[in-house]
Amino acid sequence: MPYKNKADRDHKHEYELFLKNGGRAKQTERQRARRAWDKEHGYETREGKALHHVKPIKDGGKSTPQNVRLTDFSKNSSNNFKRPKGR
Repeated sequence: MPYKNKADRDHKHEYELFLKNGGRAKQTERQRARRAWDKEHGYETREGKALHHVKPIKDGGKSTPQNVRLTDFSKNSSNNFKRPKGR
């Protein structure tokens, strides 16, 4: 959120919301996917790319090889911020 004065931002509240929404668990799952990819394919193959979860972590997707694909950062970001269907 844009704040005119940085002191107006409530970091403690934002962090509480982050944890309430499962933020740490999601980060851990994404890191697990990166480590597994690097172990199997090597870090160099992932350089400049992003790992895309076919079934998103927020919907119960895991970091299994069947659920993870390598895509461009821009494509992965655009897929993550699309509007839900029907709106």
